[in-house]
Amino acid sequence: MPRFVDSMASMVTYAATPITHFPSIAWPEWTADQQSAGTRLIAGDPVCTVFARGPSAQSTKRLIKGQASQLQLQWEGDRT
Repeated sequence: MPRFVDSMASMVTYAATPITHFPSIAWPEWTADQQSAGTRLIAGDPVCTVFARGPSAQSTKRLIKGQASQLQLQWEGDRT
């Protein structure tokens, strides 16, 4: 039986609201399937796939959620 020493995760991120003109983003290496600049999206459209790796499932889950939030700020802006 293989012995796993770490945890890996992937998730698809989605637009929470409509985006009339998707911004140009410097995509990190831990993303794939990125949306093109200038694309029009409706709420629920996929934006990109995010990947993460960490020492445990719990820490990897926190990491991937943080990465997705960081990217979301880039395409939606800080709404606070």
